[in-house]
Amino acid sequence: MNFIRINIFIVFFCIFPYQAIGSYFTEPNATDSIAVTFIINAGFLIKSPHKKILIDAFIARHPDTPPSALNEQIENAYPPFDNVDLILVTHPHADHFSAVSIGEHMRNNSNGILVGPQEVHDSMERNCDNYEQIKDRIIARSPYRSTVSLTVNSIPIKIFQLDHDGVKTNNGYMIDMEGKIIFHPGDAEPYLENYSPYLWLKQEKIFIAFINYWYLIDDEHSVEGKQIINRYLNYDYLVLMHHSLASSAYLIQAVAELDPLWPNVFVYEHSLEPKIFVPIVPDSNSNNKDSSAFPHAFTLIQNYPNPFRQLTFIPYALHTTVRVTIEIFNIEGQRIRSLATDQNTHVGYHYANWDGRDEHNNRLSSGIYFCRISADGYYEIQKIMLLHN
Repeated sequence: MNFIRINIFIVFFCIFPYQAIGSYFTEPNATDSIAVTFIINAGFLIKSPHKKILIDAFIARHPDTPPSALNEQIENAYPPFDNVDLILVTHPHADHFSAVSIGEHMRNNSNGILVGPQEVHDSMERNCDNYEQIKDRIIARSPYRSTVSLTVNSIPIKIFQLDHDGVKTNNGYMIDMEGKIIFHPGDAEPYLENYSPYLWLKQEKIFIAFINYWYLIDDEHSVEGKQIINRYLNYDYLVLMHHSLASSAYLIQAVAELDPLWPNVFVYEHSLEPKIFVPIVPDSNSNNKDSSAFPHAFTLIQNYPNPFRQLTFIPYALHTTVRVTIEIFNIEGQRIRSLATDQNTHVGYHYANWDGRDEHNNRLSSGIYFCRISADGYYEIQKIMLLHN
């Protein structure tokens, strides 16, 4: 039986919850991180330390339509979809928008404000039986070839129109999440003339840019798509979207084969997959010219949700390819579960998940547990709380 000294670790965790051990580790600032959970298609839950946004997350029809249990979770504003401050819709196509689902969510989330094109407002009026109760929290903006700036629930946003498949009411959004700029263009066509009215884009320091995968991968569109990214998007992270889950493996391989000129490109594999993005800080002691492409640090990021009942995600970031071991310990210091053992893991952001069971698939009792990640002679520990109904 393997043991760790929990009494020491408890003090260590409480005082220095993210302090890493080792010369090239740094202590991350939690206020700098942005958590992004993939819903489906181009839908995301985006969370900064004090704000939550849902964008194109309510879907009426799509080949990967979320299961009813997930729709129920979103519509009822159950965690992590509770207390959402801003609901953004880029355009009214069924793979980006469901009036009924948004109406239900707004019924259960009295804080959320919806922003979208005029067609979105009109559809809400036609299809929501609670429209009269929520209409004061619906903002319709369709700025054709111009830009509108708003502040909604203390979140500054810029709205600008980008053509999509003949639809001239596809809104692009630039969102300021507590100092981190998020870019989402909806289904904007990858033509340079589509972006040419918005020269101000290139002046923005974008933290996360969401972009349809064909801007970068598809041979037919990627030539002009790459020009758009180079010319207009000064990004730290590029997240590809609008792909089916079945194509995730192909896109991940395609991203791995991209020229090194395209760093920090990410593809989500699963619905409800979380990733946490932290500022990129180049290693000043490194001779590697591409060191800015590595994540901020080796970091075991706080699991989510915490406390949890059925399943929790444990995100972590690696700045180099190493062999990783992830273990769960009980309060007595006994190792009860190995989630990864000496597993070769590449640079970037990853996550493990734990279902609250031990090595023998026995459901564990409610209480405090500890997750330890070890790699390259270093380790970090965090506290996890398991609760049963």
